[in-house]
Amino acid sequence: MAKNVPTRLHAIVAYRVRAGRDRLGISQAALAERLGVSPGYVAGIELGRKYPSARLMERIAEAYGIEPFRLLVPLDGSLSPNAREIAYDIGDGLKKAMENEFNDLLEKYLREIP
Repeated sequence: MAKNVPTRLHAIVAYRVRAGRDRLGISQAALAERLGVSPGYVAGIELGRKYPSARLMERIAEAYGIEPFRLLVPLDGSLSPNAREIAYDIGDGLKKAMENEFNDLLEKYLREIP
């Protein structure tokens, strides 16, 4: 995968971050302050140009009151049952983000999404 090329996963995360922020009615600056990052970084995530680390995804999910894996799941219900099961596994993997298993699960998920 080429560096700096948005993927389907980037698009899903970008949409979920923006949707969550809109749901809370807060600005990019307010979310950035909660997360300890710059507003430009939040904008980059929402535009699919930046991808948050596993730890940042955990902080975003905490700010939104959701499980971290939800940031990886499209809202349109387009996941196959297998991809949805893998997304749940990724949720568990986020808790073990420093282990290689997480990266393997993420690659497996990327092969499953359209």
